[in-house]
Amino acid sequence: MNYKVIYVCYSNKGRSPAFEAYTKHFLSEKGIEDITVLSAGVGIARMDQLRVEGHSSASKVTRQILAQQGLNIDDHKITNLENVIKGADLILVTDQDVLDTIRNDFSHYAGRAMLAGEYAGSKMYKEVHGPHWSGRGPIKSEVEGYKRMIVEIKYLTRKVVKRMIAERGEGKLSRRKGSEE
Repeated sequence: MNYKVIYVCYSNKGRSPAFEAYTKHFLSEKGIEDITVLSAGVGIARMDQLRVEGHSSASKVTRQILAQQGLNIDDHKITNLENVIKGADLILVTDQDVLDTIRNDFSHYAGRAMLAGEYAGSKMYKEVHGPHWSGRGPIKSEVEGYKRMIVEIKYLTRKVVKRMIAERGEGKLSRRKGSEE
């Protein structure tokens, strides 16, 4: 059986593409091929604005940091959740605001959506905020903010993939609560 997992952040430029890249990498290392991993955003107006401005790919800094770790996301294009949500088995979300948007705008999938940090069982990183989030403490540069964010994402992704593989083996990864409409 094939499973479909979607990571969601606000604009699909940094956090969710990084989650997607790490998850694909860790699943590949384990030889898992029946889990399709995508990423998307819920900030439709912001994504439309970015496209008009010619910024339809992952952020430059995210691409650079991941490339330094051997992960290439140069082909990534920002995607609205509404374009990929159909058939999702699990929707892993970066922060509570995005989760609330999914619960409001995609209520029939609300039972399949949860914070990535919650799914991972992390006490340290329940939510992953953008690179400029002040909760990480003083940040000397934008690049440092992105690096700290990516460290959180990589940490969580290892735990997420471990749970995904376990649930896959138990037949629990498929179609959580919620209808298909």
